Amino acid sequence: MREKIALVMIMGVLLILTSSVSAADVSVGGRVCYWNFMWRNSDFNSENDSLDYDTYHALSLWADVKAEFEHGITAFIRPGSFGNFGNPQLSTSVSGDPTPAWFHVYLDVAEMFGSPISLRVGKQTVLYGDGLVAWDGGAEGRTGIKVSMNTDMMDADIFAYRLIEGGGFIHPPATIDKDENIMGAYLTTHIMGGYTDISAYFFNRTYFNDKPIWVGVRTTGYFIPYLGHKLEFVKMMGSNGDDFDYNGKAFIAQLKYTIPSILLTFGGAYVSFSGDTIYGGENEYHNALMGPYVFDDNFNSYFGFGPAYNQLMTYNLCTDPSNLDVINAHVLYYAKPLVLRADYFMYSFNKVVGDVEKSIGNEIVLTLIYKYMETIAFGFCGGYFMPGDGLKIIPGKDGGDAGMACQIFTSLGFD
Repeated sequence: MREKIALVMIMGVLLILTSSVSAADVSVGGRVCYWNFMWRNSDFNSENDSLDYDTYHALSLWADVKAEFEHGITAFIRPGSFGNFGNPQLSTSVSGDPTPAWFHVYLDVAEMFGSPISLRVGKQTVLYGDGLVAWDGGAEGRTGIKVSMNTDMMDADIFAYRLIEGGGFIHPPATIDKDENIMGAYLTTHIMGGYTDISAYFFNRTYFNDKPIWVGVRTTGYFIPYLGHKLEFVKMMGSNGDDFDYNGKAFIAQLKYTIPSILLTFGGAYVSFSGDTIYGGENEYHNALMGPYVFDDNFNSYFGFGPAYNQLMTYNLCTDPSNLDVINAHVLYYAKPLVLRADYFMYSFNKVVGDVEKSIGNEIVLTLIYKYMETIAFGFCGGYFMPGDGLKIIPGKDGGDAGMACQIFTSLGFD
């Protein structure tokens, strides 16, 4: 109920602010996405038939309505729904029917007073990088305000979002005692004619005495023609207000080389999320929004890394990964409208106790995506996971036999 009232209030503000200008253009679009997830041998023990096979379906759909007014004013709304159908893993119900919601509702004011400064107010997506530090998952968004400055040489964002609304006039203060807020800044400079970006950022999340801070740097683009790179390092600081100061960190290093004559790409990457001897310790890394991480620009049309690791180990979301090191090698061939990709992943713990093995396992992944008429995409992503000795410390994951998983997806965009 509180969310509905808040959305009505936001829409009322939009109407008031735009009532004095005439509408210039209204456009409608959207997307429908469907996934069928399947896996085999989720406990890595082929003798246990109860966990050998399973499947479920997920659906995500939304409509976009954008109204562009005079003086650089734009109103945007995205109603939609997403969720699981069938009998999803870890669910206590037979059906996980999705609930309709307002994903995004915001107002943009571009180039205020003839300057390069813009303003966005309302419920909006929060995505910086690949989710190493902050991503809300892309659907629900966060309510807040963002001030941006965009020039040919630099982009800068300063923002503040409310994650949990404490007290207020809907819920009594005893229900939710304290607001949870996140604020920060993200600065990006464009060099080498715009082919390379260098970013620096700062995030601060506050909830009671828990006040973690994230400071990071990131660079993407091309220093050398056809050789793409991605480097990012982020450090956690601040205190949880109890018994330790945050000391986690995360790192990405990725290179890709494309042979332009045949559109064949070779790539490799190393991704690391620090860990501790006890989960939740000072060296454990967590991202700012506790959201999913997306590897290599969402290569498999979903979150995380390979489909077998995602589904057998993290239940598809790869949400807020920690204590994890990943090495990847891949080759990609693009022949419009077909994309073929093969990946090899090596997963290991970042830190272990005593004589526990670090190896989690290796995975071979094959991905095929077919784009039809620029609006419809069909895809398949399958992984074969070979568990390592390190899984013996995880209850229910010590069978030692290989596991498999795949996803079949369809995406339809419209405007």
